[in-house]
Amino acid sequence: VLPSLAPLLAVDVLLFLFFSGVQNAAIIRAHLRPEDSHFGYLRLGRAELNVALASVVYWLLGFAYLFVVLFVVNSLEGLGSVLAGPENGLVALAVVVVLAVALVYPAVRLSLALPLTLADGRIRILKSWRLTKGHFWQLLGAYALTLIYLVLMGLVARILFAALSWAISRALGGTGVDQGYGIAVDASG
Repeated sequence: VLPSLAPLLAVDVLLFLFFSGVQNAAIIRAHLRPEDSHFGYLRLGRAELNVALASVVYWLLGFAYLFVVLFVVNSLEGLGSVLAGPENGLVALAVVVVLAVALVYPAVRLSLALPLTLADGRIRILKSWRLTKGHFWQLLGAYALTLIYLVLMGLVARILFAALSWAISRALGGTGVDQGYGIAVDASG
């Protein structure tokens, strides 16, 4: 079945790249040039194409790097578990720490690739590495705060959605018991 879906998947990937390039360029443009706000920062041009292509290069480099890191980590884990014997838990913990550092560090250092691409008008993946030198901890802290904010906003949105669903259910004569999430809310007393 997959070979017959290949043309559809190719179109889907191309549309995803197109729309993500336009969206990412608009988000970055809103921060870099807030005065250039007509059409909601949305454009269709070379800048969007560059951002989409930079995303592709970024992800391809990321997958290649991930493959190498996982190969090395799995090799070390296998060697460590043979040598460690019963203390295999410490080896597993060390592997997790090494894997986290090996994946997070380059992601943070290359995180400015898309804004640099839009600002310079050319694909700038490796320039991000030079620009972020000496700023790893500040960037990691900013990304951690953003992640905490997103998790909290997601939690608030879920609570509001559950409350709204419960209110609508009650208004329509339901029992107030949410069957979808497995949360029982009995409003009878």
